Amino acid sequence: MTQWSEKYVMLGAGMPAFWFTIMHPHFVKVYHGVKGGKPRDLLAEPRKFFEEKSNEDTPEAAIMRRAAAAHQNGWEAFVLYLSAVVAAYGAKVDPESFNNHCALALAFRVAFNLLYIYVTDGRTARLRSLSFFGHVFTCFSLHYKAYRSLVA
Repeated sequence: MTQWSEKYVMLGAGMPAFWFTIMHPHFVKVYHGVKGGKPRDLLAEPRKFFEEKSNEDTPEAAIMRRAAAAHQNGWEAFVLYLSAVVAAYGAKVDPESFNNHCALALAFRVAFNLLYIYVTDGRTARLRSLSFFGHVFTCFSLHYKAYRSLVA
């Protein structure tokens, strides 16, 4: 007989993985911030350091601004993902469907982060929007599966 932890793999692995998708843009911002500067300025006053570095007119500053926005968006998207995971697990959604939806949502978040930070071309920016809505749709789908599991 398999334990619940063996069935719902993404319940244990999904939260740390999603946390990484939230924090990855922050690490990118820090990397590009100290790339040409003095790291001890970062340690002394980090908010002032990033504010000053982000206002520069350099490619690194542009990446830092986009990474900060992707980081903030990750925290906002976490609420939707967490509520979908909790609702689906509580409603005892089929484990295979649960794992697939969680993995797909994480894949969309990774794609969103990479596209948000590194793609600056207006023609390909639509991919970023598609990855964002893919994540939202996947989470809503998991909510719907939880609803159907409770109603059935």
